[in-house]
Amino acid sequence: MAENVKFNVTYTRVKDLTVDEFIALQEGNMRIIKNVLSRFVVDENGQYLPEDQAKPLVGKLTLEQLQGVVSTFTGNVTDTLVPPVNSGLSG
Repeated sequence: MAENVKFNVTYTRVKDLTVDEFIALQEGNMRIIKNVLSRFVVDENGQYLPEDQAKPLVGKLTLEQLQGVVSTFTGNVTDTLVPPVNSGLSG
């Protein structure tokens, strides 16, 4: 089992995802999933790790762990991008 990898999904980071990256996440493109998730890995103090340090950590996740992370991550991305009901923003 891989060590505990922590992710922090914030609007500041999510807004830079491309449509192609989000589609690849949903379609299960493993290389892009690893690259995207690496941008959201944080240390024990909540500080984002540089991607070159985060990628090996994401790469050590088991497939079972990855499935849970991707499911939670895509939900968090969607929640982060959808404005609250009373925000006054509309499509």
